[in-house]
Amino acid sequence: MIVVSGTFEVDPAKRDEAVEVGTTMAEASQAEPGCVTYGFWADLTDPARFRVFEEWESAEALAAHFNEPHMTEFLTALGGLGVTNSDIWRYEMTGKSKLM
Repeated sequence: MIVVSGTFEVDPAKRDEAVEVGTTMAEASQAEPGCVTYGFWADLTDPARFRVFEEWESAEALAAHFNEPHMTEFLTALGGLGVTNSDIWRYEMTGKSKLM
């Protein structure tokens, strides 16, 4: 399993637009083969910060994700949101178990 997790920051004045763009991207991505989880969450204390969290069945599924038309549309839209920072990481997981 591949996990993608991190944060990115946008112009706070564009927060509502970022929510819309992120929602559209998440909905399209969740329909992709190999996508287990895909979502964006707005930080409750920082109007500029969003968290991304994704789980993919394989590296191949994640690679295919980057070739989807909605990924191109998303990256184009991000360019208009005044992204000031991004810190997103890819993790290779050997397993997971329920914590609580």
